Amino acid sequence: MIAAALLFWRLNQGPIPLDVLTPHLEQALRVDEKGLRARIGSTRLVWAGWERAVDLRASDVQAIAPDGGVVAALPDIAIRLSLTELARGQIRPTEVELVRPRLRLNRAADGRIDLGLGESGDTGDSGLLLAALLDDLSGPKRSGAWIGILDRVVITGADLSVSDLAEGMLWRATDVDLRFE
Repeated sequence: MIAAALLFWRLNQGPIPLDVLTPHLEQALRVDEKGLRARIGSTRLVWAGWERAVDLRASDVQAIAPDGGVVAALPDIAIRLSLTELARGQIRPTEVELVRPRLRLNRAADGRIDLGLGESGDTGDSGLLLAALLDDLSGPKRSGAWIGILDRVVITGADLSVSDLAEGMLWRATDVDLRFE
């Protein structure tokens, strides 16, 4: 009880830096089958309100392709961890929240679809990342696969743009919230 009270008091003072966890979190978010890895600028523990209690927050998150190119860049992600897996010494997220991402959906004149996920819009095609996530979500549960216990992906405050070059159409929405379960 005393430890919980001290943690609550400390979280009310502001986020607790946990950069010592950054390499472990990067390893947990790795998708070995596709050669994708994560690069995280900083990690901290934050008070997320009474409904969620605490979140592990990662800032300046990038998904890196095998060739070293950035396929997705996000300003912040909030991660809710499985307490059962944490007790076993494993970092496995049950919920991931993308905070204020920039999402781009482009349909080329030939019908090809490209999804960009990044702050500045200069990241490459995120198709490799999406293919890896869809493979993991639709395939059989593998031992040690972090996405196997993922229950929810939430996107809050997104800047969404959709362009259809075949139809000559551009659509944009700001402050978009999405929830996938």
